[in-house]
Amino acid sequence: RTRCILMKKFEYKSCYVGDKGQLESDLIISGVNETKLNELGKEGWELVNIIKTEEERRTNLTAIFKRELTNKS
Repeated sequence: RTRCILMKKFEYKSCYVGDKGQLESDLIISGVNETKLNELGKEGWELVNIIKTEEERRTNLTAIFKRELTNKS
């Protein structure tokens, strides 16, 4: 008897987290903007990590989101 295991497939999105309070593009989240986070959640995106990097005394944050691919995607 053969057993078939289907693995889920995901797509990923990375977004720069800025500090100005204004959304500059669809890939930039200004601060902790609950409205934008909720919009991404309604689109199926799940926040899975925030990466902090530093360069020249400046801290950068990048939010990593994932969502499951469906047959329609």
